[in-house]
Amino acid sequence: YVTAGSMAGDGVISANGGGTRRTGQYSGGGGGGRVALVLTNGSSFDAIAITAYGGRGGYSGGQYGGAGTIYLKTMADAYGALIIDNSNQTVMATTLLRDGVTETTVGTVLLRNAAKLVVSNQTLTAHGDWTNQATLVTSSDSTVVFAGTNPAVVTGTNSFSALTCTVPGKTLQFAAGSSNEVRDT
Repeated sequence: YVTAGSMAGDGVISANGGGTRRTGQYSGGGGGGRVALVLTNGSSFDAIAITAYGGRGGYSGGQYGGAGTIYLKTMADAYGALIIDNSNQTVMATTLLRDGVTETTVGTVLLRNAAKLVVSNQTLTAHGDWTNQATLVTSSDSTVVFAGTNPAVVTGTNSFSALTCTVPGKTLQFAAGSSNEVRDT
């Protein structure tokens, strides 16, 4: 977790999972970690590459680890963006958001590049857009809440266990070509 006035440059901040040193069958990589960057005076992360990919698995059945989480908040953001990105690594491993996770209110949500987010026994509150270019799994005891007064665009294929929005006048726009399902009411 880093809080800074601003950030500049073109370096790398990563919490990538460790790759396996074993070359044997079925050895797996470690899961990505967590990067949280909060700018108190800045509006951009410049050209800094920020990653939390799962680690490399071994040959012949070894699996890459699941993606970690990236949280980015600038001074202009009331809530930061949650990004889950696994660098297009084919994985069975997931990024699990479950009970015990305390920071579950975010701005936008972006799932991309073969990430797999599982929301279990938890409420995830989004104050911005929801973009799913990867995989979302929600268990029957989970809820996604759209909060805040700004319109939100929901993109991608999403199967929500429970989806709520109780803000009067809030607009949820489901993007053309997207497929969305709400299983429980």
